[in-house]
Amino acid sequence: EMTVNNVRFENLNREQYDLLYKIKANEQ
Repeated sequence: EMTVNNVRFENLNREQYDLLYKIKANEQ
């Protein structure tokens, strides 16, 4: 279960990071 949760957590982090990166790129 921990492995599956970690994989899902990493996927969410990557999606959130991608969104934050796009937002910061738009601000600049």
